[in-house]
Amino acid sequence: MQKEEYNLIASLRTGSPRVWWEEKRRTLRGQGRGDDGVNYFFQHVPKTAGTSFRHQLYRVFSQKEIFPNLADLKQNGGRYRPFRELRNLTPDFLADKNLLMGHLPWHAGKHLFGQEPRHLLFLRDPIERMVSLFHHLKTYGPSVDATDREILDLIDQHNQQTRIIAGPGIKGDVKPEHIKKARERLATVDFIGLTECYAESVDLANKIFQWNLGKPKQLNSRINPQEHIQPEVMKIIIEKNQIDYEVYEIAKERFNGLKKEFTVSPASSDSRCSLRDSSERGIKGVES
Repeated sequence: MQKEEYNLIASLRTGSPRVWWEEKRRTLRGQGRGDDGVNYFFQHVPKTAGTSFRHQLYRVFSQKEIFPNLADLKQNGGRYRPFRELRNLTPDFLADKNLLMGHLPWHAGKHLFGQEPRHLLFLRDPIERMVSLFHHLKTYGPSVDATDREILDLIDQHNQQTRIIAGPGIKGDVKPEHIKKARERLATVDFIGLTECYAESVDLANKIFQWNLGKPKQLNSRINPQEHIQPEVMKIIIEKNQIDYEVYEIAKERFNGLKKEFTVSPASSDSRCSLRDSSERGIKGVES
C-alpha cells in the first residue's frame, strides 16, 4: 500500500479532520448522489491508472461507504480480495456501502449489491498496458535476472482487457463472439475512462455524476515503452494482443460518445491523448 493511503487513514480516523471531510464531501459530490441509495461499482482493470482514480474517488466517498476501504486493503496486504472470496456473501454485507471496487468480473457489482449499480471502468491502449505489465513482472517477478523472453512466458493470457469485459470464464483464445459480448457490455457502462486521456476522463466522471474529484493526478510514473524490451519480444506482444485493439476501438467510441453527450473539452494536460486509429496497432518505432 502506498504512503498516501496510510496518511489518509490517519487523517480520517477521529477528530475534526474526519468531521471536516464529511462536510466537504457533500460539497464535492454536488447533486450527484447524496443519500439517494445509488450504488457504484468501479471495476479496476489492472494497469489502467485505476489506483490513481481510486484515490480521487476518496474525495467523494467516505471510508465507511467503500468496500474495500483503506483499512480493508491494509488488512489484506494492500491487495483487493479475489471474487472467489466474496461471491458467497449476501447483499447484506454491502448494505451500508455505496462504492465497490476491485479486480472483479463484470457481474460482481450486481451480484454483491443485489441490484445493478452504476458501472465505472478505465481501459488502456493494449500495447502500452501489456508493456506496463511486462515491466511490472520484470521488476517484481520471480527473478530479476530473467530474460525478456522468460518474462513474456510469465504472461499466460493475452488480450486481457477483452477477457475481463466479456468474461469471466474465457479459456483458450479470445474469439469473435467475445468481441461482440464486449461491445454489448460497453454500450451499457455508465462511465468509461481511458488512461491516455486521464484528465479528460476525470472531467467526464465529474460531469456524468456531478462530482468534484479534484485535479487529475496519476500516481505511477510511466515507463517509456520503447526502452528495455527486445524488439523480437515487443513484436510478439503486439501480435498476441490484436483482439484487445478491436475492443479498445469500441471503448474509444463509447468514450467519445460520452464526451460529446456531456460536453467535455480536450484537456491540455493530456499530452498523450492522441488516440491511435485501428491501423496503428503498436508502439511507435516498433514494427507491427
